[in-house]
Amino acid sequence: MSTLNCDIVTPEAKFYSDQASFVVLPGLEGDMGIYEKHEPVVTSLRPGKVKVVSLDEKDELNFAVIGGFAQIDGQNVEILSTKTVDLSTCNREDVESELSSLQSAFDGFAADDPKRANTELLIKWNELLLSYL
Repeated sequence: MSTLNCDIVTPEAKFYSDQASFVVLPGLEGDMGIYEKHEPVVTSLRPGKVKVVSLDEKDELNFAVIGGFAQIDGQNVEILSTKTVDLSTCNREDVESELSSLQSAFDGFAADDPKRANTELLIKWNELLLSYL
């Protein structure tokens, strides 16, 4: 059985840390499946879903990441992301409500308002979350 140490780290804290048999990452060129003894690599991540399969291969955890980087060696997968959400804790209605509020706020900003760009990123983030719910 394959054993990987998987860590997901955000600027605030270590978001997740456990052993896994398999991890799927949203690489820039496509999804990457990682097993034990994977060649060492550092890669950029696109916004997407990280899938972590438990050691007994009975459970699967899914996380949304806004992007970031992953460092992989034969035994470890370390994911660095500025924003990560455990998808099992997301509620579709809450995300839809947040998205609606953001879209209303976005429509009210002038084209040169600096809040407009940040709100646009948050809209894309919530759309990504909805795509997985």
